[in-house]
Amino acid sequence: MSTGDIQRELGGELAHSTIATTLARLIGKGHVERVRVRRLWMYHPTRRQEEHAAAQMLAALQRAGDPDAALGHFAAALPPGQARLLRRLLEPAATDTPATTDVSGGGDPDAG
Repeated sequence: MSTGDIQRELGGELAHSTIATTLARLIGKGHVERVRVRRLWMYHPTRRQEEHAAAQMLAALQRAGDPDAALGHFAAALPPGQARLLRRLLEPAATDTPATTDVSGGGDPDAG
């Protein structure tokens, strides 16, 4: 997306310079990359939304005063389908075999 594309997606209320400054900061933090296409800079996230969410959850856990307790509360709050998925994802770690479960988000975690 170009700066103009982003400006339109946001309703046109923010100045072009505000968006450009924000993008420059996101590039500096490694969240966005830019590529020159003809005369425009095109901006792309460096990772998918799901990967970013996972990194945020891990960071929150690491900041917790008691990470084990925080993880326990998180696991207890999961809906049953997501708890089952988490158990399936962790099983290979317990047996030291590679995980083969699809975590792309394509399935319904509450199904089954």
